[in-house]
Amino acid sequence: MTSKTEAPTRRIVLQEWERRGPESDGALAGVVLEGRDCEAAIRDLHARGMLRVAELRTGVEFRSTSFVGHVRIGTVDVTVRPKIGWNGLLRLAKYAYGISAVHIGPHLDIALERDSLADLLVLQLCLEARSLAARGRHRSYRLQRVVLSVPRGRLDVPRLAAREVSARPGLPCVVRPRSEDVLLNRVVLAGLRLGARMATTPDVRGEAARTAAMWEQDVCDLRLDGHLLQRAVREVNRLTENYRATLRLVDALLSGTGASLDDDNRQLPLQGFLFDMNRFFQHLLSRFLHEFLDGFTVRDEHLLRHMLSYAVGANPRRRMAPTPRPDFAIHRDGRTVALLDAKYRDLWETTLPREMLYQLTTYALSQPRGFEAAILYPSLDERAGVQRIEIKDPTTAQVRSTVALRAVPVGMLGEMLSGPTTSTQRTYCRRLARFLALGL
Repeated sequence: MTSKTEAPTRRIVLQEWERRGPESDGALAGVVLEGRDCEAAIRDLHARGMLRVAELRTGVEFRSTSFVGHVRIGTVDVTVRPKIGWNGLLRLAKYAYGISAVHIGPHLDIALERDSLADLLVLQLCLEARSLAARGRHRSYRLQRVVLSVPRGRLDVPRLAAREVSARPGLPCVVRPRSEDVLLNRVVLAGLRLGARMATTPDVRGEAARTAAMWEQDVCDLRLDGHLLQRAVREVNRLTENYRATLRLVDALLSGTGASLDDDNRQLPLQGFLFDMNRFFQHLLSRFLHEFLDGFTVRDEHLLRHMLSYAVGANPRRRMAPTPRPDFAIHRDGRTVALLDAKYRDLWETTLPREMLYQLTTYALSQPRGFEAAILYPSLDERAGVQRIEIKDPTTAQVRSTVALRAVPVGMLGEMLSGPTTSTQRTYCRRLARFLALGL
């Protein structure tokens, strides 16, 4: 009797925006991805722009996008590495998320797998959660209606008058005890449980499980999704500001599983973790501009209202008019001085996709003549300079507006922001913020 042997696992390593197929990698020749799980994963990965997989006659072709991390599809393990390297990414993540450096102290004997970004994020989440617990978890007053033999709080007069109380001794009371079973703590606990499932090494899974056990006392579990996470973020105030970094880590882990607000948070049949560098890059620039662009107001995802609208009497389906939304709008004295979009694609090495150009053209034409909209993109090339595209009137050839492409030196930025900044570094960051926002 012969037993069916499993096909050997193939490990493929790509960088962002790289193509790898049977012609360039012999390991992919003759590979066949079969089964419903593979088909569903390929379809959803493509729909979300995480990874493009094409099954060819000669094998399988992979095309990476702005997502980095690790995913397994059938018999193929795919790792997508960031061009700035894992260390560079972690330095920038420390600043963008406002977290302490990812470190492994003597109290945590963690053996991290190579390129395991999910493990590093889970470990950092455990450290942040333990720090919150040590400082004291947030508590809030919760209304409870109970029957007490020794009354406290206030009497529940309606229930007493309606004789809803059972024969057991006591009086109905309304009390408001302070409880740790609040949404913020529930989301942290759910994030730790998610991290325990996502971790790839036993040590990290165990650390996440032990940290979750610390939080599950007096805190109920919930099914985490993007809507609940957004609710928790909106509840953060000056009293709970120390939860913000932890919620950002939970958001990074949740989005890496394929959860989305656009389809009721249905998660991918994904074996792995893919980190959205485009979303991360926008978050990084948001904090950088808010902190270092002195004298200006920065507004994230600013809506250009009333720019586009359906003509009167020409909207039979009664649809909402499209509203352009740049990633950043820079204002001064109530006037818009710059509209910016963050695009995680090195436009110094690659050509400008027409979709990006058309998008920025719309932003530029939404403002008075002579306005310049800009794309901010990452680059490791020190020679990367400003590129400008003029938008001209086709009849007079006069310049109407411009679109600028400005490179963000992510390597240098990571070094500047990875630790305590000196006065010289802060001066550099202010100049860089002014250049990125205004081109000055």
